[in-house]
Amino acid sequence: MKKLALATAMALVLGTSAKADIFDFAAIYGGATIEPPLHMPLGTVDMRTGYNVGGVLGWNITPEISAGVDLMYTKSHFDVGNLGRLQTFSVMANGYYNFDIGSKWRPFVGLGAGMVQVNDTINFFGTSSDSAWVFGWQAEAGVTIPVTDKIGMVIAYKYQSAQDADLFGASGSQEYKSHNISAGFVFAL
Repeated sequence: MKKLALATAMALVLGTSAKADIFDFAAIYGGATIEPPLHMPLGTVDMRTGYNVGGVLGWNITPEISAGVDLMYTKSHFDVGNLGRLQTFSVMANGYYNFDIGSKWRPFVGLGAGMVQVNDTINFFGTSSDSAWVFGWQAEAGVTIPVTDKIGMVIAYKYQSAQDADLFGASGSQEYKSHNISAGFVFAL
């Protein structure tokens, strides 16, 4: 069901409804997700490097300032066997500042806030799963490199955090955080 929801969301982001008269740009990206060790009731668990995929629809406010809606999915597994995994799906409103450095390359920074669905699954004496939507935020930095007049390649680092995520049946909540390194393309609409 979650994969269907993700596919539907991405189709909306990249679909034909993204007309040039509504949005100024669209982007798609994917890459590696690195999550710090997670604290569970029975101890701390290291995480394997996972992956992320996402997309952005946005508007150019000025040549330097833009805004967008960012959808991102991440998935990582426990470093120990096949004991569990952590998945997230986020919807963030972002603001970006693009630096004019006198080159075709455009470095940028961004900051966003929104909601993150954190879903954990444990395969230990049966399968258990928890899922919750919580408030989250993200900060990113990267560079856009022009490929054509309407297409650019984007390389970026994104830090994402969400407070009060109830993970692994823990009494109380903990912070979810991830480091995401991605590459993709941005399209002028």
